[in-house]
Amino acid sequence: MNRLISIILVLGAIGVFFGYINPTYNGPIKVVQSEISDLDSALATATKFREEQTLLIQERELIDQGDLDRVKKLLPDNVDNVQLILDVDGIATTNGVRISDIGIAESKGGGNAGGNALGQGVLIQDETAYESLVLSFTATATYTQFKNFLTDIEQSLRTLDVVEISFSESETGVYKFDVRVRVYWLK
Repeated sequence: MNRLISIILVLGAIGVFFGYINPTYNGPIKVVQSEISDLDSALATATKFREEQTLLIQERELIDQGDLDRVKKLLPDNVDNVQLILDVDGIATTNGVRISDIGIAESKGGGNAGGNALGQGVLIQDETAYESLVLSFTATATYTQFKNFLTDIEQSLRTLDVVEISFSESETGVYKFDVRVRVYWLK
């Protein structure tokens, strides 16, 4: 009788193991363990990211504020039309050039706004990281003053291109230069 009870208990234990314990362990418990593993991995990545962020913040704090201001002027994240006009007028005043008839024309996107057609009817959208606008003005100055003005514009920190210059002749030596300048900033 002891043997029969032992065999029934062993068979019952095996039945409980394969009927309840094993499916429960391989089903929901494995899923939860997998989720825990994924979350542990995400936590480790987040911790590593936070450490990198702290290091970058410390490095940024070591950069001189004047240098940061120069970088922001070189690569602004927006365009301040009034400050742009004041900067160009300040450069003009330094060189004895008088600015008038100022106009601003915004462009859609940087460079080619529509897209580029390649090959056999394939259209690829031109996604740029910058935008631009065109500043137009009339400068009244002598040739030497205007040349010095253009040199200072070229050497300024503001990212811009002179895209068009036209002038009218003068017998007095003072010319009117119609200038168009494209100014860039980051999106």
